[in-house]
Amino acid sequence: MRLLRDAVGLAGVLATGWWAFTFSGPYRFIADSQLDWFGVYYPSVTNVLTLVVAITPALLMSIVLRVQERAAHPEEDRRIWLYERYGQFAIIAIVAAGFAAQGAYKLGDAATMGPRTAVDLAAWEAGEVPVSRWVEVKAVPAWDVAVTVVDGSLETTILPLLSPDWTPEGRVVLYATMTKEQQYRLYNSRSDERRTVSGTVARVGLQGSEGAWMADSQARPLDPHHRVLEYENTPDATKQSGILWLGGGSVVVLMMVFAI
Repeated sequence: MRLLRDAVGLAGVLATGWWAFTFSGPYRFIADSQLDWFGVYYPSVTNVLTLVVAITPALLMSIVLRVQERAAHPEEDRRIWLYERYGQFAIIAIVAAGFAAQGAYKLGDAATMGPRTAVDLAAWEAGEVPVSRWVEVKAVPAWDVAVTVVDGSLETTILPLLSPDWTPEGRVVLYATMTKEQQYRLYNSRSDERRTVSGTVARVGLQGSEGAWMADSQARPLDPHHRVLEYENTPDATKQSGILWLGGGSVVVLMMVFAI
């Protein structure tokens, strides 16, 4: 039965990767549910919850095996049992800490975003950084230099946002990140160039290869004080993401504890 459990667990892990890559199965259902509830979905949370679903049969088989072992060896000393499994408990503690840290960060980030604020993008380009990180701006998207990042089945567009009076000598201080579906909605929302764009501003700008690709696309270095706007995100959605991380982490940890 152990070999069968291991095979079922491995199949669950592989299935999770396939569902995420093809945007199908439980992965798609969980992602669509987040879009329906929050207007945005989080790939990391979706991966975790899909993995929980996929490996549940293997974890239940582990619980059955453990119950059978305890019934067969009732004299087993508890201290020896704990000593033999201290490594497994250490792994569980690390996993729990990771989930808790991510969830706490999301909840703290949501709590400090501030109220929804209409921001003058031209003033921002001139150096007046808004206090609130939940903003709404009137902007002209620079569609011609947008960058699309493909990660498996997920396509993310990075779109520079410019004030209506922006000139090539001006600063580019805001970049919106959005899914392909969000990009279509924004593109078709008006017939002229201006768009009303809302979302939450991340604490940091574009990093790593994404920053390098955008700098190449717009043929100019990134402004050192630029920021990234998560299109259509809200503090409530970020808070819900934090709760999902904490809840999903609790489920994973409890199942791991029962499994050993």
